Amino acid sequence: MSAIPETFVLETADVIEFLDTSEALAHDNILQAWDLQPGKCYQPVATTQDGLWRYLIDDIIQVTGFDPRNGSPVFKFYGRKNLAIRFPYAAITEAHLVTVVRAINREDIVNVQEFTAVVDQREFPQTVGFFLEIVGDIGRTAKLARQIAFEALVATNEEHQLAFDTGRLRLPTIRIVESGTFAEYRLWRAECMKAGIGQIKVPVVLSDQGQQEWIMERVVTEL
Repeated sequence: MSAIPETFVLETADVIEFLDTSEALAHDNILQAWDLQPGKCYQPVATTQDGLWRYLIDDIIQVTGFDPRNGSPVFKFYGRKNLAIRFPYAAITEAHLVTVVRAINREDIVNVQEFTAVVDQREFPQTVGFFLEIVGDIGRTAKLARQIAFEALVATNEEHQLAFDTGRLRLPTIRIVESGTFAEYRLWRAECMKAGIGQIKVPVVLSDQGQQEWIMERVVTEL
């Protein structure tokens, strides 16, 4: 596999606009390529030929200059937006989700290779739902995974315990997907967006309904 270049120019038939990372997602804040400033960070906003309209991409890219051939902005990958799941009583950050996954990533439960999370609304009340791709077999104490995940979540914010006690939150759900699912996801999104696969990241929080349905089709079991 070739290395991801340090800098790149966005070359695609789709329409790519930009959002300054310090601004809220609103029509008036959407920028065109000629509006960008060197040194500033942006999130791409994609309108694609397959139907996505102004889809905010999770990657943060920084302008390093402009291509002397045609004036196109030259970017480097800067990082990912610290996504969060927002419940009425508390926000769950990317760091919180990683903490929960680390708590269940153990030999007697599951060996997690990659994950993403959603708001699981299949039952009331809603909760955090995890999709995990694992290595090896499910461990002997996997039946405790949901409770351990909940305890790790409460450790990040005690409001989750109060929400659980008052019927506004249930235990986190954990679904295991087929081996290779996240590699397939990157390929699928790269084809949809006509982008290099190296530029596609699996979001920590999967908010797009179509993408949620895609990954649900690859679930092999639920803990």
